[in-house]
Amino acid sequence: MVLPKTFFQRLKSTFVFYQSRYIFEKITHVQTEAMRKYLSSDIPNIREIEKTVSLMFVNSHHTLFAIRPNTPAVIPIAGIHIEENDDELSLELKKWMDDSIHGVIYFNLGAMMLIESFPRDTLLAFYASFAKVAPIRILMKIASEDKLPPGLPQNILTLSWIPQIPVLKHNNTKVFITHGGLMSLQEAIYHAVPMIGLPFFIDQLSNIEICVEKNIGIRLDLKTLTETKLNNALNLILNDSKYRKAVLRESRLFKDRPMSAIETANFWVEYVIRNGPNCLRSPAVDLHWWQVELLDIYGFLLFLFISILWLIVFSIKFIVIFIKSTKLDIDNKKRS
Repeated sequence: MVLPKTFFQRLKSTFVFYQSRYIFEKITHVQTEAMRKYLSSDIPNIREIEKTVSLMFVNSHHTLFAIRPNTPAVIPIAGIHIEENDDELSLELKKWMDDSIHGVIYFNLGAMMLIESFPRDTLLAFYASFAKVAPIRILMKIASEDKLPPGLPQNILTLSWIPQIPVLKHNNTKVFITHGGLMSLQEAIYHAVPMIGLPFFIDQLSNIEICVEKNIGIRLDLKTLTETKLNNALNLILNDSKYRKAVLRESRLFKDRPMSAIETANFWVEYVIRNGPNCLRSPAVDLHWWQVELLDIYGFLLFLFISILWLIVFSIKFIVIFIKSTKLDIDNKKRS
């Protein structure tokens, strides 16, 4: 999620946080039953097992998802799959990429979304828009090319499988049209390729929001996509230097670490081995949720505040009554 700034953004973020935690605990609760069925009948509850975790590696980085108050046991290793990737372009694809001296637009919406299954009008809009950017070439991941409508522009190459990281790494790749999956987002930022996002569900929506906020991408909606909107997005992303400058900066920040992701993972694993399973364990795991949220502290302070306020009010009333009573006694004496 984009860093909340306004009151209502923070309110929404709070609701999303507690909703996500509730859903997580609800859907993972069945893991206890599965473990007891397939591993051991006396295995502890999954919530108790969570408390014994010594180290957690997360596919995240503060430059993407803002600053978060993590304990030392939470180690971000985003990009580890990029550093260790050894995929290579085929000789034919490498030659095609090398010959694309005017640039390549890489179009891949992941394994779950089949571009060829889009409505015909949408595909024709892609055709028309892509034809206009020639001599820039377009590389599209299409599982079944025979399902595409006829009229594919000559500057488009379709393949059923594409090694994504080498393509994004290639100097001639200028734009990445993506669904906004986390891995694709990291790979594009790592190799400094600005994006046009076509998000569909789950984290893709918030991932593309991050791209828009950081000026490293433009968001389009497939349901309202037209040739004109795609033309405008391509024109901006190709010709407005702010996108290129912004993604170069984000790439530099993403890579600027004291150690590589794999070195970081190795160091902390060895650290826990050297110093014991509880060396990074937070004492908060032994507290109830209401203690972690400090509700007991806030409740005590509220009780204390109300008690002091009541005492002050009671004292004022007592003093006022005393003064009135004293004044009344004096008046009565004067009359007598």
